[in-house]
Amino acid sequence: HTGWRGAAAGILNATLDVLNETGSRPVRGAIGPAIRPCCYEVGADVATQIEGFTSTTTWGAGSVDLPGFISARLEAAGIAIWDAATCTMCDPGFHSYRRDGTALRQTAVAWLPPR
Repeated sequence: HTGWRGAAAGILNATLDVLNETGSRPVRGAIGPAIRPCCYEVGADVATQIEGFTSTTTWGAGSVDLPGFISARLEAAGIAIWDAATCTMCDPGFHSYRRDGTALRQTAVAWLPPR
């Protein structure tokens, strides 16, 4: 998981560097359900950190495409992407603090197949 701060700080590239250094070069990545640019309202201070991936919400506010930003970084590293393409704020089947004020969150599970 990375929010805009981690993404802007380069946490994804740093993680890929460490994985590559240990001989565990990733070949596939997944972007799960997340808030999408249709609903991810942010201020100009955030938008300038995610340059090239600014957008507009469905109500006309400034937004960023954080999943698109992450996907572009993974693709640039030669990693195949699977994207759930689901907005957690639009889809009531997912928890959303922005929509409901809930403290509940989604969980992700990842694994390496046996060699």
